[in-house]
Amino acid sequence: MFIKALLTTSALASLASAAVFPQPRAEFIDANYDDITVVPAVPAANTLTTYRGLNYTGFATNQAGVGGALQITGVAPHTKPNNIVSGIQQTSTTGQNAGFSIATGSKYFDLKSFYYGCSVNTLEGAEGLAQQCTINVRGYRQLNDANPVASAQFSFNPKVTQPLANPNLATFDKSFSVLQRVEIVQIESQSGEATNVVVLDDVAYNLYK
Repeated sequence: MFIKALLTTSALASLASAAVFPQPRAEFIDANYDDITVVPAVPAANTLTTYRGLNYTGFATNQAGVGGALQITGVAPHTKPNNIVSGIQQTSTTGQNAGFSIATGSKYFDLKSFYYGCSVNTLEGAEGLAQQCTINVRGYRQLNDANPVASAQFSFNPKVTQPLANPNLATFDKSFSVLQRVEIVQIESQSGEATNVVVLDDVAYNLYK
């Protein structure tokens, strides 16, 4: 009887150790926003809500040049024709920093990189002059966490004689893994944070579902 019980216990233990529990599935995403239709020069009509598994706060989709015209000022998209901008008055959200978080059906994400820059807020998107700025990127483990688990700072420094500038690449280390929310805060700028927009393009991340 003892031997039978021992064998049964051993068999159950073996089955438990052999059990395979489903793990979240990772998908690498390069969000370039180029498949979004943009209404030229009407930021309020281009508010970005959900895209490629993430919810966005305080961002609007922007098309390089107004109405398809040649872009002569601002921050050029890394991939044409679209990028996204935060800080436009019509799309600002009181009491919340711009950023992105997991959408329904997503569990968490690892932020890898994005292209960024700043320009004067013309209320028509990123069409003002390119401007110097410093941004702070904060990663949060849970949606409602008050304290970030990761933080990184980046500076954008276009030449004074360069009204149209290419974006800079920002890359993130492993501390920006297993996140549910990211905030992007402009902490310093040449002309004042209130008059600038932050421009992003090609936000790259691993998304887990």
